[in-house]
Amino acid sequence: MADERKIIYIAGFGRSGSTIIDDILGQADGFFSAGEACDVWNQGCHEPCSCGKPLKDCAVWIAIFAAAYRCAPAEMDFSHPLQMARRVDRLRHMWWLLTAAGRHLADSSGTLSGYLDITRRLYDAMFSVSGARIIVDSSKAPSHAYLLQQLGIADIYIVHLVRDSRAVAFSWSFPKGKWPPRGLLRSCIEWNANNLLSEWLWSGQPRRYMRVAYEDFTRRPRAVIQRIVDFA
Repeated sequence: MADERKIIYIAGFGRSGSTIIDDILGQADGFFSAGEACDVWNQGCHEPCSCGKPLKDCAVWIAIFAAAYRCAPAEMDFSHPLQMARRVDRLRHMWWLLTAAGRHLADSSGTLSGYLDITRRLYDAMFSVSGARIIVDSSKAPSHAYLLQQLGIADIYIVHLVRDSRAVAFSWSFPKGKWPPRGLLRSCIEWNANNLLSEWLWSGQPRRYMRVAYEDFTRRPRAVIQRIVDFA
């Protein structure tokens, strides 16, 4: 199965340009843009898909939820998956998820195995409904990419997107959608933590890791997109 299915996972930190790269890649034949899939439980059924419609009204996501959970997005209880995600799929959880003892502790109440199960079902449905061989996931969080690797449902290709920290901090000083503004210190800490962890986890696997500078993409978008497609 892993030989047939792939996930291009855009790792890094928010406000780095992942959405536009995700949207462009999703237009290629055999690719499906999943957006920030790790946030689906936090966003809820009213969050807009890239098509502009909320998940509850998007024909593709209605079909995905029907295949994965046998219900429509509007009928899904998002609160339980969200509670599990908050307990295992965050940057602060990485330090103990990387150890067998930590994973055992996380699963003492069934939280980790339960979250992995709903995640597996979601991605399996995305592959089957879309008919795509490659899913593009711009979740960015290193924790989510790490958990996807544990599932073994597809080959994971990490595109580590890095944008100038000054531009990212400036962007985070303004609200965007449901995200409130963040202070300079918090932006700096999270920019370093997400990017350092992404590099530490995957840079030693050159066939599965590519670092992309957002500034290179803005100067040579066609060339950078082609690099990513060739990489996967």
